[in-house]
Amino acid sequence: MNLNEKGLTLLEVLASLVLVSLVVALAMTTFNIGVKYNVIETTKTKMQQESNLIVSTLMNVHRTEKCYDIQNVTTITIDVYDDALCTALNRKIEFSQSQFNYEVNLQTGTPEKINPQETNYSMTLTIKDVNSSLVNKYQTQIYRLNTTY
Repeated sequence: MNLNEKGLTLLEVLASLVLVSLVVALAMTTFNIGVKYNVIETTKTKMQQESNLIVSTLMNVHRTEKCYDIQNVTTITIDVYDDALCTALNRKIEFSQSQFNYEVNLQTGTPEKINPQETNYSMTLTIKDVNSSLVNKYQTQIYRLNTTY
């Protein structure tokens, strides 16, 4: 028997392949979990940013305009009018993204066309991600400050 043999036995090669496979599988699983978490958190952040933009735009319209109405199906459209009677359309503001579905619910009794000088109201804005089950609900009060001196 020659004791000066150099090289690896089949058992050593198989053991090293099993160990390398386990390390690679663990690394890939960790990477996949990290990617999924990143996608979810990015979507949540986009939904929060979209909610903030819509609510701040609505507050600005409510505080500065004479009359407006809100329409929503899967998009949100704010029709802004030049007069308090809501007859002369000034401009439309639309929020739409293919990734999200929008829904605005106003408090019961809010008129279809809103005169901000007469009405303060509660609203709930719901944004749903079409690719997942993520939902962002935003509840707020829309009001106009009345300052008389």
